[in-house]
Amino acid sequence: MHHQLTRLRRAAGSVRRRAHIALVAQPATSVPRPATWTDRLERLLTENIIPFWALRTPGGPDGYPELFDDGGEVIPSRSRHIRTQARTLWVHSQLLGSAYGSTLNEEAARRGFDFIEGHFWDQRHGGFHSRLPLDGDAHAKHFYDHLMALDAANHFHRATGNQAAERMVADVLEILDKRFRDDGDGYIEGYATDWSPITHTASLLVKDRSHKTAASHINALNVLTSVQESTAANLEPELRMLLDIVDRRAVLPKAPMMGEIFTRDWSAVVGSPTVSYGHDLERVWMARTARELIGARPHSYEPVFDEVVRWGWDRGHGGFYFQGKPGRPAGA
Repeated sequence: MHHQLTRLRRAAGSVRRRAHIALVAQPATSVPRPATWTDRLERLLTENIIPFWALRTPGGPDGYPELFDDGGEVIPSRSRHIRTQARTLWVHSQLLGSAYGSTLNEEAARRGFDFIEGHFWDQRHGGFHSRLPLDGDAHAKHFYDHLMALDAANHFHRATGNQAAERMVADVLEILDKRFRDDGDGYIEGYATDWSPITHTASLLVKDRSHKTAASHINALNVLTSVQESTAANLEPELRMLLDIVDRRAVLPKAPMMGEIFTRDWSAVVGSPTVSYGHDLERVWMARTARELIGARPHSYEPVFDEVVRWGWDRGHGGFYFQGKPGRPAGA
């Protein structure tokens, strides 16, 4: 959580330097304004996010609930997804390793980890199933899912010293290297459950096994940076490869922003070029953090931020659009 708050403070500094853009609606005059952006973010965390999720995701024999109605009440469901279970474990683990944690987070994290380890890990072939119960495309194994599980296990181990979580981190790193790694071109995004070539959905965004996404690879950069920070693993070669992908090979021609779906060797965009404003905003701090960690050559991300604000910010209603065409207003 310390690293996350540090990054949020950096982002807040960037926002203050661009004060001409109203990033939030102005509060009513009767409501006292927080003194700083840090105050706003901390209030959002302590008065909204933590109370909501801590009370609604205690963990248990059936894992974390995943569906909620408009009032925040749990909608019963038999389905459980590794990426949702892992992200919820990540939240509890992050809180547990911060000044905001509690015994509630500790118990919820332990239960969540036990559920993931006991139900999602494939004892026969290795790796994580994507969904329970096992039906349909749950028989695929996704690169993105393994990243989310790795991130959660790493933070759970960092917060608690749990040895099973430490072993899981090592096991998933081996899976990434031996199963998903595609030499110098990043990672294959999907396999069948027995690691044979997939015949259906390869990842969250693509159906063709030969395609790759900038989204999965920017998340890989973030997760492996975190693992490099907190373990003895030497992931510098992987981080340098991923930096080359997100800062060069996945960047569109004549634009500082990444495309979304590419051919296996990153030589061509699949379909009509689109950009994800959120992924490029993530790239600004994820790639910068990775570069600082391994001592890579500094890279200017100012043009990326400026391009996102120029084309992706809704100046009429506020907020960033989900995606758009490069070099054109997203709402046009």
